[in-house]
Amino acid sequence: MAVSSQLFELIQNLTVAEKRHFRMFANIQEGEKNYLKLFDLVSNQEEYDEESVKEAFKGEKIVNSLHVTKNYLVKLILKSLKLYYSGQKGEIKLHNLLLDFHILDKKGLYDHAREVLGKIKKLALEMEHFNIAWWVITKELSYLFSKEEKKLEEGLKNLCEELLEIEKKIGQQTRSIYFLKKNSLGARSGAHFELNDPKVKEFKEEIRESKNLPVTAELSYLQGLAQEKGMQLDYESKFTIYSDILKLWKSKPFLIESDPQTYKINLANYLNSCFNIQKFDEFPRIIKEINSLPTGSFDEEGETFQNYAFYELLYLMNVQNFEEAKKRLPFIEEGIIKYRRKIHKAREIAFYYNVSILHFLMWNFEEALDWINKILHLSKTEHRQDLQRVAHLLQLIYHFELGNQDLLFNLVSSVQRKLSRKKDLSPFEALFFNQFNRLLKCINVKEVEDCKKEFFSELEDFTKNNKKGILYGLDETILWLKNSLEKPVQ
Repeated sequence: MAVSSQLFELIQNLTVAEKRHFRMFANIQEGEKNYLKLFDLVSNQEEYDEESVKEAFKGEKIVNSLHVTKNYLVKLILKSLKLYYSGQKGEIKLHNLLLDFHILDKKGLYDHAREVLGKIKKLALEMEHFNIAWWVITKELSYLFSKEEKKLEEGLKNLCEELLEIEKKIGQQTRSIYFLKKNSLGARSGAHFELNDPKVKEFKEEIRESKNLPVTAELSYLQGLAQEKGMQLDYESKFTIYSDILKLWKSKPFLIESDPQTYKINLANYLNSCFNIQKFDEFPRIIKEINSLPTGSFDEEGETFQNYAFYELLYLMNVQNFEEAKKRLPFIEEGIIKYRRKIHKAREIAFYYNVSILHFLMWNFEEALDWINKILHLSKTEHRQDLQRVAHLLQLIYHFELGNQDLLFNLVSSVQRKLSRKKDLSPFEALFFNQFNRLLKCINVKEVEDCKKEFFSELEDFTKNNKKGILYGLDETILWLKNSLEKPVQ
């Protein structure tokens, strides 16, 4: 990565507290501080602009050594961050202890180094970082043979037994992660083939029959199982499993303390399982907990935003508090822009979709169209193909309600061809186009009303026979027809 890009991304990812600490840290340094001016310039840019930086330093020597100053600034920011996080618990503490060990070992202070090794192993086992614990034991074995003269055989036996036990736990973690990630891939893409993957089945059975699983392995296994139930449309079981996952997290507070972001993701997944079964009473409590968890970086802030804002909006929409939901839109728009690099493309599409539906529910079709166009105008992506397809249908409804009939005659044919090229139309899509084309051919108010009634009736029958779970666009189309039939046709 070019140093300019690295510097820009590093500065943009700093929290307010980290920036404040860096300025205090930099002021302690001696000599000229052109790098501080460069820091402030880059900090205020929305994207890196080399020319404006050179203009700001016009006539100064730094212009000829800007590359050197950028490199120095990157190193100084990293040094400041190391100092800022030196007193933290969890991962940072573990890595600081590792650094202490390497320094002591290099200086020949072996007794002190062995004491630090003991602390590293204890913390690594507590946090279930078994790979680090395994490494520590190999170091202890090395010290055993180079420094011990007594009880070598007993020490060797004990340490090797520890290694074998840790190897077993690493294997359990590996299998559970494989199981989770393969099912996550299937759930994200909408594919079901992962359920038949022989390796997934093998690992699933091994984990299920294992005893004394590490908590981290059990969490991964349960999450993979919940994903599997979701792909099977067994939403009640999915909800039960995510309830068990949260109980497991709560039983191990040290895990929440050491990895609050993964816990936050699990809280969001739990809310998703609540949504699947339309259980909204849990939303306020869990949303509040997501927002209350500490963040230590720009990425963590982005993770909090995309989960907190997304599920808050979903909750307000489903309890029909549309006005309050609308008040949250500036916060959502600002957050999507600010954390765009962090927000997953699938979540970004879901944000656009939900905001569009909010405006649709409030019968604000112009605003609804603006937001659905954000999906339609995205650069090509494989994420949320379901929402991308239904966005094409919803735009037709919005244009119809906005009176853009001249545009619609060509647009409907274009959309139908486009969706057909990607894959065969689903039964719902085929029904939609058949009825919508008939609707466009109506020449008076009575015909429009009769056509909408027939459209509505066919969709109701379709819903009764639908066994494919959630079909995005179906409920929205039914709601549109129902509401429009209750309003006078213009």
